Amino acid sequence: MGLLDLFRAAWNIETVDTPWDRSRVPIFQFISSHLQENGSGLRDGGESLPDELPPDDTQVRWAAGALDGVGIYHGGWAGGSEKADQLLEALISTLKRIDTTRLDHLYSLLKEEGAISIVDPVLEKAREAAKAKKLDTTRLWRLAHWLAKNAPDREPVKFAMAILGMFIGPDHRETLMVLGRHDEFTLYAAVAVGNTFDDPETSLWDLAKGVQGWGRIHSVERLAKIATRPEIKHWLLIEGHHNAVMPEYLASPCATGGGMLQALMENTPPDAVLVGSAEILDALVAGEGGPFEGLETLPDGPEIVRLYLDHVDSRGEAVAHYITTHTLKQWAEHEQTGEEQGHPEKGTWPSDARTGIAPHCQKILVNPAWKERIQAALDAEDKVLFAEADRAAGLMGMDVWPIHMDRLRQDKGDGWWSVTRTKDAGRMAQLVALAEERLPLEQMATGPDVKMWGGPLNQEFNALDFILQALDQFPGLGWPLINTGLQSPVIRTRNMAIKALEGWEQANWPDEVRALLEQALAAEPNEDTRKLIERLFQNVPEH
Repeated sequence: MGLLDLFRAAWNIETVDTPWDRSRVPIFQFISSHLQENGSGLRDGGESLPDELPPDDTQVRWAAGALDGVGIYHGGWAGGSEKADQLLEALISTLKRIDTTRLDHLYSLLKEEGAISIVDPVLEKAREAAKAKKLDTTRLWRLAHWLAKNAPDREPVKFAMAILGMFIGPDHRETLMVLGRHDEFTLYAAVAVGNTFDDPETSLWDLAKGVQGWGRIHSVERLAKIATRPEIKHWLLIEGHHNAVMPEYLASPCATGGGMLQALMENTPPDAVLVGSAEILDALVAGEGGPFEGLETLPDGPEIVRLYLDHVDSRGEAVAHYITTHTLKQWAEHEQTGEEQGHPEKGTWPSDARTGIAPHCQKILVNPAWKERIQAALDAEDKVLFAEADRAAGLMGMDVWPIHMDRLRQDKGDGWWSVTRTKDAGRMAQLVALAEERLPLEQMATGPDVKMWGGPLNQEFNALDFILQALDQFPGLGWPLINTGLQSPVIRTRNMAIKALEGWEQANWPDEVRALLEQALAAEPNEDTRKLIERLFQNVPEH
């Protein structure tokens, strides 16, 4: 063995002290220990990663993968070349000689810089360095795989996953697939397996089925571009668009990648495909004019809509079809074209393509059987099915307020917002009485703070917020709830309580309002809320 071979053999990352306390749990190990055996989702506690900061109700909280997702779809993240050069320099230095100082420096850079904002330029520069023989690719793989398996901090793990995406081979497939089961890392797993695996279609499908949030969006978007297997295209149409963020993100990819046109050209497409098509079309209309691909941009859109309505007209009984048919009717009746909406490059439909859609929809909607179907669906115990039926009932003009109240009384639902949609004082009085009975008002009136969330009582604060938003229309009703809101630690709840009180005539104000506002003004820590109180305080008469 020559001197150069001895030098290379001395590069062993396993012998160097880690840049983190060894008592910390590696993210890979944490996710592995929380995997559901059925291949989908994580067990309880799996969403909160070990590097999660302590709960802070004064700060905005991001769902897993949301910060990266918003950056990609809405923020236009772009990494600076200076930071990329700095990171590449540290990477090359560590690959030349591994020691604690160099590894610590590299890891610190990886931690402080969000992977999404800089990973692309770093990878590009790394590939160039590898071609120029300035970077040892064997060591690079070993370093990346070691970080992916052992690092306890998310950003270094993301960088490591991105680097593994430079290498073709099965050695790191399991690592990527395990990490990808958490929405925070699915994007990086999806990109890596899509670039380097022999069967990316199967791997992306496995990833997509295992997540529901931003990870579903990232994996399905890539899967839809390469899907060829009939079972995967079928899955894209009936389930792929479902996600916990917004279906609009995946409506267009699933319609095209799932082959909706071909599926609807069948004489009798399966009911599940027809319902999936309804949900996708509804989301396409909702996505018009936003950052999503809407119905106007859907290839073969006019033919797809025609085929869909033909099938619904002949045998569509699911409540989803009533909703989508109603949506398509409103959309078709809207006279604005893609050009008039400011998207001249997006419109793909001929100018007369909407002709005939609205009358066809109307023919379907007047079927008297819909009311009975919707009424039956309102008995559903499942929250998702009930929400769908509730939306359809609203479109039909049915009175569902009593149903929502009954569900609240029986603890079957969380429809506090739904029951505030009334102008009937008697109904609002019932709601207020239920809220005063059910909500832990004393626990919620702990005094003003700068919290943005209600902590363990967040659902209760949400319910109170919904009611406070409506109380300005009912002078004199619900003072105990407004009183609680004024003393809430959550900023938005105090603001809503103030605005509710502002909507009342002073004759409806309780005698203790002035004293309470004086206390609130003295204790209020938020400047904007202080201004609201001061404005309200000026209108309180002296006693």
